[in-house]
Amino acid sequence: MKVEITAKAVNSKVLVEHISGTIKDGIHAVEMTWGNDEERSIFLEYINSLLHEAWNAGKIEQWKVQCNSLNNNADDILNGMFVLDVHFKQKHCLNVTKLRYTIRENE
Repeated sequence: MKVEITAKAVNSKVLVEHISGTIKDGIHAVEMTWGNDEERSIFLEYINSLLHEAWNAGKIEQWKVQCNSLNNNADDILNGMFVLDVHFKQKHCLNVTKLRYTIRENE
């Protein structure tokens, strides 16, 4: 499995490294089929709990995690490629940090 990460509008490199590193480690540690809605949903709950912890610690104000038909087209899914988008707004910042994980199951 190959994972590529792009980040936009980064305010705190430390926070982004923590969040993106934890998610990337989770992607590699969990044996799941990204095309399986139930398995993917469980992993998205894990990411939501990670971001909820950051919210409880006062590091972020809001977040959104998306990996569904809105950001993945049918051809890519059939070819084993999935996009996972994680957006969050840090406390006391105007812009939203956007992390995009491109996951290729067959590589």
